[in-house]
Amino acid sequence: MAPYEAFYGRKCRNLACWSDISDSLVLGPDLIHDTVEQVKVIQATMKVAQDRQKSYEDLRRKPISYAVGDKLRRYHIDPSHVIPIESVAIEPNLTVEERPVQILDRQNRALRRKVIPMVKVLWKSQK
Repeated sequence: MAPYEAFYGRKCRNLACWSDISDSLVLGPDLIHDTVEQVKVIQATMKVAQDRQKSYEDLRRKPISYAVGDKLRRYHIDPSHVIPIESVAIEPNLTVEERPVQILDRQNRALRRKVIPMVKVLWKSQK
């Protein structure tokens, strides 16, 4: 049973799957009971699929062990992008004012039907 059919109680009506509206239409407590049963079937099917994927992943998973003295790095930082704190002037309201000093380079990037001008700027707060 398709998820759309399970949730809405009728078949999907798009061009790929056009069905008649007058299919089985159930009203009252039977509708609630059927819906609950369908949801249980869908949940069980999804649980089986998740367990299968978990078992595949568990076969490839390796235990992680750390020893004293291991260096753990979370991020790779390029030294050219590190700005010394002393060179940044922080205002009393904890903002940093950056002003353009000089235009270093101009370049036009050509796309299919458009040209985008790009400008490389030297800012005052950075070296």
